[in-house]
Amino acid sequence: MTTGNQLPPPFFIADHPALDFLNSVCAPWGEDIEWLADGLALIAWMQAAGVLGLEAGGTLVDHHPPASLDRAAVQARRLREQFRQVVETNAGAVFPSEQLSLCEPFNQLLADDRQHLQLVDAGTDGVALRWQREWQTPTQLLMALSQVCMQLVASSQLAQVKQCQGQGCTLWYVDNSKNQQRRWCSMAVCGNRAKAAGYRARTQKE
Repeated sequence: MTTGNQLPPPFFIADHPALDFLNSVCAPWGEDIEWLADGLALIAWMQAAGVLGLEAGGTLVDHHPPASLDRAAVQARRLREQFRQVVETNAGAVFPSEQLSLCEPFNQLLADDRQHLQLVDAGTDGVALRWQREWQTPTQLLMALSQVCMQLVASSQLAQVKQCQGQGCTLWYVDNSKNQQRRWCSMAVCGNRAKAAGYRARTQKE
C-alpha cells in the first residue's frame, strides 16, 4: 500500500465529495493508495476535497496532538468502509427507508455536531446565509464527512452513482453525462487502458 510522501495527488473524479471520500483509498495501478493514513493526511485530504477550510484545519493541528488527529483518521477510515456498504448496496437507486439502520453511525455523529447560521461574504453573489461548523475537536472531522455522505444518500444523485467498469478499478462517481453512458472513472486512467486493450485484441485477431 502506498502512503506518506510517495502519494500521488488524490483523485477527485466523482462529482460528489462523499464519493471522493470513498475513493480516498483505491488501486488504479494495481496497488492500494491510502490518502487517509494518519491525522495530517486526513486534514490535507479534506482540505483538498473542499470539506475543510485551510484555517479550520490549521486550528485543529495547532490545538490537538498528533495522536488525537491520528485516532480521527482511524475512525475516518472505518466510517469510509461503513459508507462503502451503503453505496454498494444502494448505488443506482433511491435510498430505501428500510435501510436506515445502515446510516446509524452517521446519524450518531451528526447528532453531536455543532453548527450555526452566519451571514457571510459570497463573492460576486454578494452575501449568503450559510451553516458554519465550530471546529473544536478532531471528531468534528468525522461529522463533516458524515454530513456529505448523508447528503448524497438523501439526494436523487444516489440513483446516478456508478462504479468504474475498468478491470480491477474501485473508483465510484456520479454519472452526470447526458445519456447516463459514462463508463470510466476517467479517460486518462481506465478509459485509455480499455481502449489500448481493445486495440490489442483487434490486432491479435488480424
